[in-house]
Amino acid sequence: MEQVEIINQRLIDYYGYFESGNMPNYRLVWGDTQLEIVLDTFRDYVPGTNIFVREVTEFREVRKYPYLKNKWVLEKLLPASEQLTTNLTYESIWVFGKKGDSYGESIEPKWIAIQFVIDGIHEAMAKAGSPFPKYTPEPIEQNDPEGLRLRYNEIYEALYGNESDVTDALATQQGVFIDSKKVM
Repeated sequence: MEQVEIINQRLIDYYGYFESGNMPNYRLVWGDTQLEIVLDTFRDYVPGTNIFVREVTEFREVRKYPYLKNKWVLEKLLPASEQLTTNLTYESIWVFGKKGDSYGESIEPKWIAIQFVIDGIHEAMAKAGSPFPKYTPEPIEQNDPEGLRLRYNEIYEALYGNESDVTDALATQQGVFIDSKKVM
């Protein structure tokens, strides 16, 4: 796997810092380690029971991605909502994992996939009138179908890992799983 430090340095080199100059516009993080302080209404219970203790509205440090387990997350720095204690916050723009599987294995983040996702966002923003530069992929000869096919396959593999028709059907609950241990 490419080292996260190298990927994060590339994100700075390619996409720079936010206007303030001290926070990168993008970063790659391990989702399980991310926390944030939010203002919300919390219902507290005695640990391990359903015994209600209180309901309180306050600032608390909570897991940023409680719905993700063991996943790399590509984040973009954005203005924060009123519920947070900061003016800026990193928000997820891509999760490196199997489609529809929040608790499964992480897919190894690859630079080509990260660059593809970010440049695609910049392209959409440019079309909408945002000041980001237009997406310009690495040059491939227009008449080189093999080069185009290889680039497509490389990006697809980096984004979707080991996806298949079977895993897609199971993720969308349209597939059937038979536990061989329970079959006589």
